[in-house]
Amino acid sequence: MKSKWKLLSVSLATALLLAACGTEAGNENPAGEKEEPAGVVEETNNGAPAEETVTDESEPAESGQETAEEPSDEQANGLTDAVRTESDEQDFAISVLPGYSLTSEEPGKDSLMVDDDSAIFMRIETMSASEVTVDEFLENTRELVSAATDVQTPEEVTDEVKLPQGDGIKDAVAYSAQTDSVTVTSTVFERDGQLIRLTVFDSPDEKHFENFLRMGETIQKK
Repeated sequence: MKSKWKLLSVSLATALLLAACGTEAGNENPAGEKEEPAGVVEETNNGAPAEETVTDESEPAESGQETAEEPSDEQANGLTDAVRTESDEQDFAISVLPGYSLTSEEPGKDSLMVDDDSAIFMRIETMSASEVTVDEFLENTRELVSAATDVQTPEEVTDEVKLPQGDGIKDAVAYSAQTDSVTVTSTVFERDGQLIRLTVFDSPDEKHFENFLRMGETIQKK
């Protein structure tokens, strides 16, 4: 009887020992988890390793790209549609906008007329800078403005926006006076060795002054 109990105890101990070993072995690799081998490289369909493409967002623009062109003097001054016109009587050419016409009055004088209103115009006079001093020319200009406005006292124009600008234009001085029916502004400047005088006879609201000034800035020797 003792031998049977002894044999049963040994069998039970052996079974418990085997069960414990099986549990430890199962915990080392739980069911449902897959281990992937290290160093696996993704392959393309042809078996070659796939190369990762890196996009460089800092690449410069293509050399063939066009850049914006700088506007010409005519475009900058709003004279894209102007036509270059030479004086018949004087040694100059001027860009003339549509709606205006250049007419020669007499030797030494031209008029740039408004086509639909002949009372509004700009007289253009040129002479060599060696023929007269600037002071004499300016004094004569003040007298001209005064006489054209019923002896109004002319005032010097100090607003640079109303003075001609451009390459080669220098020493620009202008005088202006006004009546109930007309504004007279006379501007003197030097360019290319010429003294140029522009005298604008405009309406009181100076409707055409800006156009006359822009066209006057294009005057150059032929």
